[in-house]
Amino acid sequence: MSKGGGVLAVFPAFSYRRLEPDLPLIRGHAGPIVDFDFSPFNDSLLATASEDGTVKLWQIPEDGITKDVNEAAGTLSGHNRKLIFAKWHPSADYTLASAGIDTTVRIWDVAQQKCAITFEGLKHQANDLAWSHNGSLLATTTKDKMVSFFDPRQSSSLGTILAHDGARQQKLAWLGDSQHILTCGYSGLSEREFAIWDNRNFSTPLQKRQLDSYSGVPFVFFDEEHKVVFVAGKGDSAITYFQYAPSSPQLLEIQGAYKSKEP
Repeated sequence: MSKGGGVLAVFPAFSYRRLEPDLPLIRGHAGPIVDFDFSPFNDSLLATASEDGTVKLWQIPEDGITKDVNEAAGTLSGHNRKLIFAKWHPSADYTLASAGIDTTVRIWDVAQQKCAITFEGLKHQANDLAWSHNGSLLATTTKDKMVSFFDPRQSSSLGTILAHDGARQQKLAWLGDSQHILTCGYSGLSEREFAIWDNRNFSTPLQKRQLDSYSGVPFVFFDEEHKVVFVAGKGDSAITYFQYAPSSPQLLEIQGAYKSKEP
């Protein structure tokens, strides 16, 4: 990915070699590419979101890209400002969500290349966007410290919560189902912390506690198969991991951390 040229390279994941300086690139956007996602139903279908306000669709040949690609297989247009995220639906084929700095979240019918639903309830741009694992709900974090939940089947918002008091970016991850969601952010004292929420009751978190004293924005990854949560931020020298145990009162049980002398 390139901030200046709006280009992206696609190459075999397990081809361990030094990349060629003249690697073929996807070049179809007028602005920088800010997010991309492969379809869970078609390994060759790639969506890219750009600061030019569009999501473009690319069909990657089975033998890979052998020359620069300038023409997309499709274009999703509707956002009137820069895009930030594009995420495929995990269980409904040809369905994709996008979010931009125009403070809207859109659900796209990719087969028709049309916007099916537009959510306009956000007051600030999104800092994160994630489908629940069965695709029944969609959640965002925004610059005003809020987390919002949407039900695409009802074309409506389920609610909004103030997850963390700190002003810095918040990130989120669904924990194995559509009931529990993990948010990571900062306390009012600028300490990194996490909270677990039940989307059936937004009044108070099931658990909230300090994470660590690092200063980087904490990114969250949930391993669905092993029910392990990994948390790390840019510049950190450790990756903390937790076991998600729905039957435990703690829900998240810390397992340890991988530490390095280098960030």
